[in-house]
Amino acid sequence: MEPSSRRGSKSSEPDVELGAEDAEQQARLRERKAEQDVVAASEQQSAATAIQAVLRSRNARRTSNGQRAAERAERKRKEQEETAARAAVMAEAERLAERQRIAEEKYAEVDVDGDESVSKDELGRLISAVLSEQGIAVDEAVVARFVAREWESADEDSDGLVSFDEFCAYYNRLLDSLHGEQRAALVSGLVAQDEALSAQRAQEAKARQLEADVRDMGHLMRLIALLTHPSVGPVSGMQLLFERGEQGVRPDQPPSDAELRTTHGLVLELSRYHQRLVTPWGSYVVSYALTFEGYNEDSARAAAEESALGRMNTESFFFVLCRINSPLLHLKKLPERTHFALTSVGGVAVPVGAVLGELGVELPPAEADALRARYEAAVALCELPDLAFAQDAFLINTVLGRTVQINERLLGPLEARLAKSKTRPKAETLRTALALGGNDLDAAYRIRQERLKSVDKLVSARKGYSTREHCDDVLSFCHWDLDAALFVLSNEAAFEATVAQIARRRGLASGLGFPSRDELRWEVALARNDQAAAIRAVMRQWQIEVRMMREIVRYAPVDELLHAMESRDRPPRAHVEALLSAHGFDVAFVAHLLSDTAFILRQADELGHPARERVEELVVHFGFAEHKVVSYLKSAQLIYKARRQVGYPSRVEIEHYLDKFNYDQKAAVRYMRAVFRFVDPQPPRERSAVPRKIDGKLIKHIAHDVELLHKGAITPWARRAVEVALDTTKQPDGSLDEDEAIAFLLKVSRLSKEAPQLPRWELEYAVSRSYALDWDDGKVTLDETMKQWRRFDSFVASVQPLGAPDRRHVCALLEALNFEPEAVRAQLTDVHTLARLNESLDFGLSLQQLNTLYDTHARSLDKASAYITGMHHLKAAAPSFGSPPQRELEKVLATHALDHVRAQRHLASAWAIAQDREFLADAGQPNAADVQRALAVLDYQLEPTRRMLLHVAQLKIEAEKWGAPSRERVEEVLVSAQLDKAAALGVLKEEHRKAEFAVFRVELTERKEREAAEREAQRIVLTDDPQALARVQREAAEAAAADEAARAGAMASAEAVKARQAEEDEAERKRAEEERRAVRMAAIDGPKPKEVEKRRNSKQEDTRDIHEINAERLERIDVLQRSLDAKQAAS
Repeated sequence: MEPSSRRGSKSSEPDVELGAEDAEQQARLRERKAEQDVVAASEQQSAATAIQAVLRSRNARRTSNGQRAAERAERKRKEQEETAARAAVMAEAERLAERQRIAEEKYAEVDVDGDESVSKDELGRLISAVLSEQGIAVDEAVVARFVAREWESADEDSDGLVSFDEFCAYYNRLLDSLHGEQRAALVSGLVAQDEALSAQRAQEAKARQLEADVRDMGHLMRLIALLTHPSVGPVSGMQLLFERGEQGVRPDQPPSDAELRTTHGLVLELSRYHQRLVTPWGSYVVSYALTFEGYNEDSARAAAEESALGRMNTESFFFVLCRINSPLLHLKKLPERTHFALTSVGGVAVPVGAVLGELGVELPPAEADALRARYEAAVALCELPDLAFAQDAFLINTVLGRTVQINERLLGPLEARLAKSKTRPKAETLRTALALGGNDLDAAYRIRQERLKSVDKLVSARKGYSTREHCDDVLSFCHWDLDAALFVLSNEAAFEATVAQIARRRGLASGLGFPSRDELRWEVALARNDQAAAIRAVMRQWQIEVRMMREIVRYAPVDELLHAMESRDRPPRAHVEALLSAHGFDVAFVAHLLSDTAFILRQADELGHPARERVEELVVHFGFAEHKVVSYLKSAQLIYKARRQVGYPSRVEIEHYLDKFNYDQKAAVRYMRAVFRFVDPQPPRERSAVPRKIDGKLIKHIAHDVELLHKGAITPWARRAVEVALDTTKQPDGSLDEDEAIAFLLKVSRLSKEAPQLPRWELEYAVSRSYALDWDDGKVTLDETMKQWRRFDSFVASVQPLGAPDRRHVCALLEALNFEPEAVRAQLTDVHTLARLNESLDFGLSLQQLNTLYDTHARSLDKASAYITGMHHLKAAAPSFGSPPQRELEKVLATHALDHVRAQRHLASAWAIAQDREFLADAGQPNAADVQRALAVLDYQLEPTRRMLLHVAQLKIEAEKWGAPSRERVEEVLVSAQLDKAAALGVLKEEHRKAEFAVFRVELTERKEREAAEREAQRIVLTDDPQALARVQREAAEAAAADEAARAGAMASAEAVKARQAEEDEAERKRAEEERRAVRMAAIDGPKPKEVEKRRNSKQEDTRDIHEINAERLERIDVLQRSLDAKQAAS
């Protein structure tokens, strides 16, 4: 049947091919084919039946074998299924074990107190950490709520603690919820709670802000009411330059300058150029001048010094409010600024806020509108506060806590009452009595009567040697202390001299401040003429004001610098303060720096808008040469614009290349292009590919070299590797050799393959040394390169006993020391010695710091060792002289050439002097430079330095009448006189006399030359007039005779004055003896009549006047004598 079947199938093929001739033939063929198909099907059926019979018989014979094979296959399948099931079970067991292990570790980490349980706080910290790890950032309050809910789930037995088993179960559930399908629902729920909480907090913050604004508006109205009060305004000197409504205390408009504002509270800015009342909504303009010596000096203050306001006229009203604690108005000065923050007003405390913004820096419109809306809401909601304190007509007295404004209507009644007691006091006396009595008529009358009694007692005690008026004045500045007044009158000359000496020292430098003369008199009287004690008392009283004034003066240059600049060039104030602080408050330097920086920044569009800090660095680096800075930045900007052609370097990289080539723009661009051609995988299209052979390899283009780009010759080191190659293979004339650079990179690449364990930088070092040694031959082989590396490796091994230096450090030393191994070995030995010294002294320097120290001291082991030893001793002794910072210790040690003994004596002496405030007061408050200069002159010995400073202060005072020599000259003279004050004073007197004589000689010479010129002019005029010439000659002879007669008369007058002076001295001696005898008699017989006292007092005054007149006469005679002597010598 198979052959027939095949035949049937073969015969049907040509029939299909012939069926395309015509339709009839195709029909016949279809019929014939159908018949053949029927026959073939019957044949195939019979053949299949026969085959099935054969197969059935064969299968019957093989049934037992097939069954066994099927059983084996089934067993194998079942075994595989069991193996897979066991593997799945094992994997699940391992997963569960890993989860258990992680949970146990987390439990040990969470249970910080080790009580074998987890508390709610510990669980909260765990949940917060897990949420953070999962990137779920929500508010802490939301986390706390989540923790509270999770705590109930974790604490299954509700015992208030989570046990170990409970924790492990909960922790695994928590991780499943964060990683499974529940994560989305959990995160969305937490985020929704967070958003709701944020919205709630925003509303609460807005409500709190509105409440604070309303409160600050009430404070502002209280402050306005107080500053505009009729009694406070004239004393404060401040004028509010903005319109006000509703009883004159509520502003009618928002602040004019919204850019300067506070976070909350009120602040007064009283700088030299801007006076503002700063509020949370902006600042109002006010008018005020903060005045003290050295800052807005006012010459009118001296004239008003002795007025009824007393100290109020010698310092700012606002300084006084910072010092006293007045509930009606108290201020606090903020650091580094002329800002006075309001702490209480009208008896209500005011919270102090920070000042935001700067004048001239405009706010964004949205922020300015928000501030205006806040102001309008505060005005609408704030009610008029209680202003009962403003009803006090003498409010300034309540504010200051003392009476500075008197009730003028009480002057008449007080004068009338005093007139009944037969006394006619001055108007100023009445005012003083009312001020002391607190505007109480009865109290003022009692005070005046008590003072009259005190005056009577003092006059009686003085036995007629002082007038009543003078006693009244002395009692007045002695605060009516009878003992103090009696001491002053008994030692008046010395007392006034001490007061004058202290008054000359007033100011910020001495720390005395600006007390009035009466205040000084009172302190000197209390100290019983002890100048040092009086100075200490005054300094204690003024220390608060002096501290504030010094700070204002210190930062006043900031205002000066900012005011001098245009608004477009003005940097932030904090930046200027930082510059001043960084440059030691050198105002001239900072002003120059800001000016040059502003000039350069005006060209920012052309220079690429550089940062201000970078421009300032460049200005200082180029020595304030503006054109160099501009040229440098223009070069950087031009390269940056064309950065596409050089590999898109950053500005920092561009400036690095400019610095490398000494600001040569063309050289830097050539170098950057060369680097770019190496590291850029796509070469420029316009560049032609010129085939080149390097080490036998054909290189079409640098960027196409597969070995360079894809086998590690450049990547991953890129630019740095290319720079090393270009720098190493540079030609002697400085030109770049790119072919040699490629060869260098190839050699490094091959070496990397041969020795993959070696760092690339070591291979680069070896190749560089090979190039350096074989440059003339032009052949650098791999063998020679490996030889250089082995030489370097053996050298590093040989120096390992010297502290085990780092290989890279050894390489850097070889390059720095011109590849001289012995020099490197010597330095490593020295540094190792320093390291042992550092370790033995436990000085704490690292190896890098030791190397830096060694280089700083010119690679001298002795100097570096002396530094370490000296600093060790100074640090050990530092507590004895105030523990100064290390920088100061280093500076002093360097000053003394690393001699720690002298340095320690220097620091100890300076500290002892600085801490002795009494001595500094006695020495006239010398500044630090004066003290250091004196210490240096006297070899830093404490006692001689103290003596010198005291003598210098005394000589400065005594020498003021002899030309006021400088302090340096006084010190020089005193040292040359071996600290003998009398000898130094004589030298200063002689110098002054010589200087005066030199000036006199110069003036005399000029006068002679002028007279000679006049005579010559007269001679020329009178040459043609003999009569006039004779008349002139006659007048000259008469003038000469008159000069001679005057000289003789002067000499006679001098003799007569001397004789009269001797007679008067003798008479005075006799009169004094009589007075002493009269005093002794008065002690027995009682006081003399008042007429005798007045006559004696008048005689004493007449005698004093005669002495003064005689002294003036003698001085005039002496001057005339010198003039005549000079004329005679000249003639």
